[in-house]
Amino acid sequence: MRTTLYCALSIALGLLLLGQARSQTNPPFTVTISQAQPALHLGSPMMIHIVLKSISQGAFDLPEDRHDGFRGEMNYRTFVTDSRGVPVLDTGLMQKLKNHQVAFGSRSVTFRRLNLGDEVAEDLDLNNVAKLASPGTYVVQVERADDVFGPLHIRSNQLTVHVDEPAGPPASAAPQAENKPPEQNPPAVNETDLQSPQQPFVIRIHANQPQVKVGEPVDINITLSNFSDHVIDCTAKDRLNLDRNYHYEVLNEYGGETPGIELKPSSETFPCTLQPMDSAYFSALLSQIYDFSSPGKYTIQVSRPVESDGQRLGTALDVRDDEALIKSNLITITVLPEDDPSVTQR
Repeated sequence: MRTTLYCALSIALGLLLLGQARSQTNPPFTVTISQAQPALHLGSPMMIHIVLKSISQGAFDLPEDRHDGFRGEMNYRTFVTDSRGVPVLDTGLMQKLKNHQVAFGSRSVTFRRLNLGDEVAEDLDLNNVAKLASPGTYVVQVERADDVFGPLHIRSNQLTVHVDEPAGPPASAAPQAENKPPEQNPPAVNETDLQSPQQPFVIRIHANQPQVKVGEPVDINITLSNFSDHVIDCTAKDRLNLDRNYHYEVLNEYGGETPGIELKPSSETFPCTLQPMDSAYFSALLSQIYDFSSPGKYTIQVSRPVESDGQRLGTALDVRDDEALIKSNLITITVLPEDDPSVTQR
């Protein structure tokens, strides 16, 4: 009964807001996009920054699909063309969003009250919305995907970006690497190990909260993107919000290993396959397996073995200790004392 009432109220509110939006002579907001990083490379995150700014004299409510700030494609339909004006193929997710096969707010929606001059900013990764398979110049434009303002087709500026060849490996694999015994570093992936000029997948991570207090959960989000020409296995061995098929490395600000917490092995397996140019999303509650009770800065990196069926890379879940690892980017999370006033308790 409560669920039915909630759905009815949500629909009624949406229709009311839609009527208000359509009754306005001028658009209630502008959308501006820009390149969020100096250079874009195939096989790496290609972040676009989106800013929605209210230009309405009256306040209005903006429906937002809740996300971590880096999944702007959940709120925006994205259009990408090449230098000749030919549309770039959408990813499976963007196709579903444009065809209304994924309902806006299917996870969770919040309504933000915006007054004149208020802004809502978020980022999206072009890898999640368009199948960019070759370097070149592309033009990007977005419009709202929600049921209230989406029908108005208020588009952003057209942003021209240049996508380069895959970037080379970073100069250093980890901070303070000179202070770590060599055997503690996972083997690097190279073309000889992979028997291929390109890794079959890329791992990207970011922190839900870059600053936390002692005793608060430390969790990260993981994006696994398939850049190969075949389906790869992304099966999760998950227990208590932690996929055991990833390797997690946490170093303190001096380059030393963070004390671990023993956790019972998991027998829960969740099958997953990933189509070419698609991504899968996971979360990891690291405070279950590492002790963050000492304030300081912690550097985090995630890796996953290059799994193979012997014919093609990344096609079967067959983890061995000696397999090469594909590493994520490095992130830093700061743990503050419990009585530090600079972080609001979650």
